[in-house]
Amino acid sequence: MNHSQEPSGTAHDHEMLDEMHEAMKFYLGGRLSLAPLEKSAPPMSIMDMGCGSGAWAIQAAEQFPDVDMLAVDITMLPSRPLPPNLRFQILDLTKPCPFGSQLFDIVHARSVFLHLPNFEEVLNSVMQLVKPGGWLLLDDGETVCRDEPGNEVARKMLQEFKERRKINPRVTASAVQGIIESSGLFSEFNVRKV
Repeated sequence: MNHSQEPSGTAHDHEMLDEMHEAMKFYLGGRLSLAPLEKSAPPMSIMDMGCGSGAWAIQAAEQFPDVDMLAVDITMLPSRPLPPNLRFQILDLTKPCPFGSQLFDIVHARSVFLHLPNFEEVLNSVMQLVKPGGWLLLDDGETVCRDEPGNEVARKMLQEFKERRKINPRVTASAVQGIIESSGLFSEFNVRKV
């Protein structure tokens, strides 16, 4: 999903996002997250921000059939069967958030912040959506190349890729961690580098 382009959401895009979800699901052993969600009280409300093809939201809605599952994205979901507890809403994450605070037990975003020019503002808004004791699940990668001899070509290729895809180079695990920790909204914070 690329928020910096016109909303299109082609079948190829959705297929690619479904494949990425399946790969992540395999890596996580079929779980939604590395967070121990099964050890917490069942959530009543979940939001999937930048839901792309809706694959994660569908899995969450099926895993928690009593949850009110809201999936949002700048593009429409592909035509597919949806669980009855899943609803979708068009939302541009670069605009002010239309929701009140502390509404969701879980807020999830995967590979979203890399594509936002104002990721700091969006992250601050997203944190406000999580209920006290809730989970903020962010699965974003860093696009870095080690500064070692022999990596010049790889660094150049990565830089060109980032420019073509309009990937925000300021989005790093340490930047996101700093914003979340300084908010004072969360009593526990875990970063897993995989």
